[in-house]
Amino acid sequence: MNKSLQALNATLFDYLLVIVPYNDVYAKVVDIKEAFWLNYKCKFAANLYPHIALSEFVIYDSMEKRIVQLLEKFSKSVVPFRTILKGFGTVANHTFYVNVASKEPIIKVVKNMKLALGNHLQSNSLFKPHFSTIPNLTIARKMTKEQFEKAEKEWKNEAFDSSFEVRSMRLLKRVNDKYHIVKDIHFTGDGAFDIQPV
Repeated sequence: MNKSLQALNATLFDYLLVIVPYNDVYAKVVDIKEAFWLNYKCKFAANLYPHIALSEFVIYDSMEKRIVQLLEKFSKSVVPFRTILKGFGTVANHTFYVNVASKEPIIKVVKNMKLALGNHLQSNSLFKPHFSTIPNLTIARKMTKEQFEKAEKEWKNEAFDSSFEVRSMRLLKRVNDKYHIVKDIHFTGDGAFDIQPV
């Protein structure tokens, strides 16, 4: 690897923007994720706390402060809302999640964020930001066929009904394969976003 590429790799970081449930909802999901680890050995069930992903992007760390400022500006346009969680769902034969029954408010936030911030979240042409289109709360991912079939059999008829007020989103930064909190950004609904595309 040449020096210029090494320098590039050293300054680029993965970021994840999420909604984090709280109190009893958080505790319920943690219990289920731990059960998936203990009962099925799903290592990707316990490696990140409960969340609903909004966006993933790769930027230089020098851009972080500016991105936080833009996210804070955007968050003023978002009125806090209630998210309803109901039942479980799956993706192919590898992912198990809690279903978000009230998808529209989250989809609206992501759509408006993409419109306002999409170009700002792209460090160069190689790293395009990803915006979630189907919100869900992942329990386990990258499951083997055996793990998935066993979990589906035991959990497909289990009920999950809960809700929580979404008042903020959390920016996470991956450092040494672990995500660390950059900042909790609160929704206030007291302003309109006027961020100009780049």
